[in-house]
Amino acid sequence: MGAIIVTVTLLVATAILAETALSFIGFGVQAPDTSLGLLVSNGQTAVQTRPWLFYFPGLFIVVIALTVNFIGDALRDAFDPTQTRVRA
Repeated sequence: MGAIIVTVTLLVATAILAETALSFIGFGVQAPDTSLGLLVSNGQTAVQTRPWLFYFPGLFIVVIALTVNFIGDALRDAFDPTQTRVRA
């Protein structure tokens, strides 16, 4: 059960990053709708004068991907409490 949960959460994070990348290069969500990739793409032109338009959506993408992965790791630990980790 733990391996399935980790795999699913990794796939969710991959799907989020793929959608963001497609929106960034112009193949994803289009103009009236919004996406983090679209926000980064639009903020890329103003990165020298208004960097918050570029850095905050990029940081939020990283936070979302890490959060999904940490949730998957915590769920794996919760469903398999007998698992032992070898600490180096």
